Amino acid sequence: MPQKDIIVPHVKIKDRSIFSLEELYKMLIRWFENYGYDFQEQEYRDNDMGEGKKHLEIKWYAEKKIDDYFKFVMEINLFILGLESIEIEKDGIKHKTNRGEVEIRTKAYLLKDWNAKFEQSAFMKFFRDIYDKYIIRSRIEGYEGELYEETYNHNGVSAPNRRHCQLHLSIRVGAKTRGSHRVSDKTQTSERI
Repeated sequence: MPQKDIIVPHVKIKDRSIFSLEELYKMLIRWFENYGYDFQEQEYRDNDMGEGKKHLEIKWYAEKKIDDYFKFVMEINLFILGLESIEIEKDGIKHKTNRGEVEIRTKAYLLKDWNAKFEQSAFMKFFRDIYDKYIIRSRIEGYEGELYEETYNHNGVSAPNRRHCQLHLSIRVGAKTRGSHRVSDKTQTSERI
C-alpha cells in the first residue's frame, strides 16, 4: 500500500461575491493543466433550493506523477452556496453572471511508493523505510516543500506570506477581479477585509 505524507491537511478559502461560475471553473482547470496535474471530477451535486438558487458540491481528485516513486495529490472540495444567476450593468452593457458563496477546501499529500514496488515482502517494506529515512530524505523534504508551495499557490495564497496576504480568487465580472480576503495563519480560513 502506498504511503501518504499529508503536507497540507486542510486549507479553506471562502468568499461571498458576484462572480462567473464558468470563469471560476475554467481558472481552476487551467491551474491544474499549467502545473501538470491529471485530475478528475469525482462528484458533482446540484441541489435546487428554490427561488432560482441552488447549492453545488464538486469534488476533484488531482495527481501529478513526479517519478516511479512519488506523486503529488490534491483533493479539492468546491462548495457554492446560494448560487443564483444575475445580470449586472458595466459601462452601459448588461452582463449575465452569478452571485453566491464560494468555498474551496484543499488537502494535499505526497504519495510515496505509489505503484507498491516495496510491498512485495516484509524485507522490502523494511528497506523502503531505510530508503526513505536515509537515502532519499533530502529529496522527500524538497518534494514536500514544493507540494506545500503549489497547494497554497492553487488557493491564491503565497505560502510564506499567507498570514496577512491579499487573496484574489480570480472571480471575474467583466475585466475586474473581485473577492479580496485576509487569510489567518491558524485556521487558514479567509476573512473578508
